[in-house]
Amino acid sequence: MRKQRVLIFVGFLILSISTLFSQTGNNSNFGVWSKDADNLPYFELNFRKQSCPWYPFSHFQGTGYNSVLTNQWGDVNLFSTEYGLTNLTPALWVTRGGFYPMIEVDGELISLIISELDNNKIVKYGVGYTEFSGMLKRDKAKLQVKYKIATPFDYAKGFFAEIEIKNLSEKPLSGKLSVRSDIWIKPTYDNLNAWYNKLKSLVTKEEDGRVSIQNIDENFKDITLSGSIDYKGSLSSNTLRLTKNVTLNANEKEAGIFYFSYNEDKANEKLQEYAVTKNNAWKQELKAVNPTCGANWTEREITWSYAQLLSMCFYDKSLNEYFIHLGGYGIGESPATPGTGFSMREVAETSMILAYYNPELAKSSLRWMAKTQLKSGDLKRGHFHFPLECENENQRLDKHFPDESDTEIWFLIAFGEYYKATKDTSFFREMVPFRTINSTADMWKHMKAAFQFIKNDIGTGKNGHIKMLHGDWNDYLSKIGAKGNGESVMNTAMMCRALLNMTELATIFNDSSKKEMETYLSTLQKVMSKSFDTDRFIRAYDDNGKPVGDVNDRLYINAQSWAALGKCGTAAQRKTALLKAVELCSTPIGMMLISKPYSSPTPDNISNAPIPAGEGENAGIWPQTTAWMIWALAEEGLIDIANKEWKKSTLAIHSDLYPEVPFGIFNGPDCYSSHYANEREGWTQIEMFNRMIPIPMNPIIAWQSFSMKQIKMNK
Repeated sequence: MRKQRVLIFVGFLILSISTLFSQTGNNSNFGVWSKDADNLPYFELNFRKQSCPWYPFSHFQGTGYNSVLTNQWGDVNLFSTEYGLTNLTPALWVTRGGFYPMIEVDGELISLIISELDNNKIVKYGVGYTEFSGMLKRDKAKLQVKYKIATPFDYAKGFFAEIEIKNLSEKPLSGKLSVRSDIWIKPTYDNLNAWYNKLKSLVTKEEDGRVSIQNIDENFKDITLSGSIDYKGSLSSNTLRLTKNVTLNANEKEAGIFYFSYNEDKANEKLQEYAVTKNNAWKQELKAVNPTCGANWTEREITWSYAQLLSMCFYDKSLNEYFIHLGGYGIGESPATPGTGFSMREVAETSMILAYYNPELAKSSLRWMAKTQLKSGDLKRGHFHFPLECENENQRLDKHFPDESDTEIWFLIAFGEYYKATKDTSFFREMVPFRTINSTADMWKHMKAAFQFIKNDIGTGKNGHIKMLHGDWNDYLSKIGAKGNGESVMNTAMMCRALLNMTELATIFNDSSKKEMETYLSTLQKVMSKSFDTDRFIRAYDDNGKPVGDVNDRLYINAQSWAALGKCGTAAQRKTALLKAVELCSTPIGMMLISKPYSSPTPDNISNAPIPAGEGENAGIWPQTTAWMIWALAEEGLIDIANKEWKKSTLAIHSDLYPEVPFGIFNGPDCYSSHYANEREGWTQIEMFNRMIPIPMNPIIAWQSFSMKQIKMNK
């Protein structure tokens, strides 16, 4: 009997594991995945299964130039970073958002926005679009309503909207159909009265099929709503309107296509082009990831995630370059009041992903970083987009975020991985200005400046590792190097990875600094070997020289992944460290950052952030760090394990295991909470920092395509 029970248990365990890796992630408490006419994936929200009226379910979609954030209520927020992070159509106070339809029947104004429809409401989040539909049942009107917000990946300055209404009544319907866009350029004009006064002084153009406000300021020369010429344009307060008298018999339809744009010289041409091509630009762009566009859930995961990453692509006028925005708290806690646009190391990270699929966008991202670099080699931790602040002298460390230690290393890694992916050497000879006035150099010299800055300015500690200073990638470890003596093993391992590619480039360029780079690489790799302790690489040394993350402490996955990627230690040591990390840190939804949490507050030598156990950096799960582990496992030949960890880290598996969590289905924050967070497992860092902000972040969807690419390349 006992043997029988054991066999039953083993069979159940095998079945459970098999089920985990065979599920498609199609079903959720909040909707279902499907494929559209272009064979691209979309998610259809279904709030009848489980009511969730308080959560916006925000969806990013972008043109490559700007991004639109929609949600389940029909809010449409258009973001631009052209002149600093700006929301042109905030859903806030006196603004309902960037696009919504209304109809006036017998003097009664009726909203047709999704949140005010009566039943059969459907919200579809697709690649580059959001589609709303539902039924309106009122005494004076019974309508089927459908409208769509679309952002073809064509680097346009705005978005398109399609609308269709159908008369469901047996009686004819007569009324005034209007589409509207509410404008308030925030935070440029934070004061509402000042914005209203500004509008009163502006030139307004009201035409058939077009309404615009012009010459707003030196940056925004016009904002326009365009449509068919049978719609009359008008401006009321801060609302652009296009209105048409309609008469619909039973089952008759009225349909139209519209374009909301800013600083767009050819709005009418864009509108005509969209009427023919619709959203086809996305289908062409996604050929680069080479899936069959949703034939199975893993291909859907890659397609959707990469499309979401591209949807966060913005343009920065001050640097004349494109880059991928962090999203989330990099934009702000409320879409209507965007923040400062913090981003830097994430741009380096995402450029590595883009290198395999869109090298031109990867190069633009790297130029974006290089143009913020001081001649001394220092890079800002965050660039605030507009205007660019240039320096008169070779400032050693950044004013805004002093003594950070990893941004320049990410910079070098990103350039090296671009070369590895493309074998393009001409890019490194492009001339790009520094942030220091009257200083310009080619990309290779930008890299050399960063190399010297890391080697000589950040420097190494008594154990030979690169200093931590105020923090490395894991800025939770803020006290380890607070006095300037602490050392980061992660930084050191990352620098080894950077130098592996950089020395190869130095050979190609016949650069005289090759020997110095090779010597530094050899020195750092030897130092890394000494920091291998039994079955793992130590994570850091604190200001007093005490090891953090040794065999008597806890294991940090970032030390193991980057040690392997930097070819540190012996092959046996790397394999041992990676396997130990999988053993101690793997969970059903990705790998914990550390094998066990600290107390909250933490010991005095670790952090000044009392993050609760299992959340965020304190043994939470960060998708990008899981991806680095998958990458390292693949390069070390541990392909089967890499595959298993890839599946665990996907949106689909998270949705299967936590169907009640209203994010992580199609996008989400930057981290999940582990089992150490108890009842908050599978959610996010909410007890202390409340990362359930209504703006998705790119780290949760950035790495699926990249890490699978590494698995396939290393088979």
